[in-house]
Amino acid sequence: MKKRFNKYFPPLFIAGELLVIGLVFLISLYVAFGSFKLSETYLATFLIYMIIWPLLSYFAKDFKIGRAVSYYNTFKKAFTSVFIFISVISITWLFISETLFDRHFTTTLVLLLFVWLTIYRVFVHLILDRYRTFGGNIRNAIIIGYDNLGFNLFDLIKKKPHYGIRCDGVFGVGEIPELNDNYPFKGLIDDFDFIDMASVDFIYMSGHLVEI
Repeated sequence: MKKRFNKYFPPLFIAGELLVIGLVFLISLYVAFGSFKLSETYLATFLIYMIIWPLLSYFAKDFKIGRAVSYYNTFKKAFTSVFIFISVISITWLFISETLFDRHFTTTLVLLLFVWLTIYRVFVHLILDRYRTFGGNIRNAIIIGYDNLGFNLFDLIKKKPHYGIRCDGVFGVGEIPELNDNYPFKGLIDDFDFIDMASVDFIYMSGHLVEI
């Protein structure tokens, strides 16, 4: 499931962004000229948009929406991505054409890109959180440390199902500790020999969460 998600989500995410950009471009044309017809200049511009945006989005890894990332962070990253995109497009166009765009078209395009792409990113973030809450794109965690730190992380994982991290107990270190009914004891660290580590994505130890 992990490999399948990582394989299909990035292209689907970028395809959705391209759909938004295409719609914004057509709406901007209609606002400026009352028609969806593309002249040679605007068709060339549209094609440039369709080439540059996925490259920027992919190399910036915008499709990587972290498990504990806030919606504000997603909003801010989307805003930054659009700003960089507009800057790159503007510089590129200066070198390949002397044609000036209609002011209404440009203003509408820039405003709608900022609004719609930001809404798209936040919406995808929301859907991804719900998907993880109900068991999709799950990562399995092991907690080492049958103490308050381990208990706090166990509680956090349980309270934040949208992180998409699951843990069914805590491992101890050294001697068998005094057990707490609220925190399942999975054994001592020596019992790691019996764990299928291929199914483990995160290990928490001494206050650090490490991806493997």
